[in-house]
Amino acid sequence: MSFLFDVEGHTFLIPMDRIRESMRYCSLERRQLGNNTGQECLVVVDQVIGVQQVVLHPIDDMDPQNGVIAGDALLGDGSVSLIVDVGAVYEAVAKKRLAPMYQNEEMEEG
Repeated sequence: MSFLFDVEGHTFLIPMDRIRESMRYCSLERRQLGNNTGQECLVVVDQVIGVQQVVLHPIDDMDPQNGVIAGDALLGDGSVSLIVDVGAVYEAVAKKRLAPMYQNEEMEEG
């Protein structure tokens, strides 16, 4: 089973075993959104489409540098959706967030 969602008019999937919780979030709300421990992250989407059973397929000739897409799936209506690798998204964000810290340390040492 996979969780289907829309971001800027594009449909994506996240396998249900990678989702711990879902909730409605208003960008005007100011509150604590969970406790990000381990490899947990918040994914904000435009619209939740639903849950659907799909067959995951690897994408042939995909650039190995594009690690955030795990493959694709054919949906019931005949359209194709990309499958998001949540772990790879988390790692990419963590590296980007930590990169300035490492750059500052290198500047101080040099």
